[in-house]
Amino acid sequence: VAALLAIGLLVLLPLAVRARPTLRQLAGSSVLGCWLLVGGPGLLTVSETHVPSNIAAVLASTTSITVCIWRRLSGERLPRMTLLGVAVGFSGIVVLLVAPAGGSAPVAWMLLTLVSAALWSTGSFYGRGLPRVDGLWAATTVQMLVAGGVMTAAGLAAGERPGDVSTRAVLALTYLIGAGTGRPAPGPTA
Repeated sequence: VAALLAIGLLVLLPLAVRARPTLRQLAGSSVLGCWLLVGGPGLLTVSETHVPSNIAAVLASTTSITVCIWRRLSGERLPRMTLLGVAVGFSGIVVLLVAPAGGSAPVAWMLLTLVSAALWSTGSFYGRGLPRVDGLWAATTVQMLVAGGVMTAAGLAAGERPGDVSTRAVLALTYLIGAGTGRPAPGPTA
């Protein structure tokens, strides 16, 4: 983990530094990174240790509903098709949660999954008003490095140790990093 953070600092930090961010922008990007990444996928990862992935996926799908709620509460008038889509989506969530789908979970852990979805959606909606580092790459770099540092500290505080990571997990992460940073595959040619 420390090696990955070091690589991130060496490779990505120059992007953020070139943007010459103010302390206010650094603070805003840091808060947003923690709000979105620690609160969203970070808490989801913790809850999925007790919630089957099929139930967690259904609960996490509430993000669009929450964004619509925030939009409406901020005074935005939502189009009818948006409201219809939210109603259909919410009905689907209810059906999937009520129908026996081959799994159950303690309510507290399912609530944590909903909290993670709510944090992701509120961060996505309200985070637009936070001061951010200029430039998409630079802002994303600050968000990911700060959130990664917070999650690493939380993991170490919870008793996780770097030696607990398997070779298979490292190879999977390496693949995801490579696939996620590579160029998109060319589209079909006529």
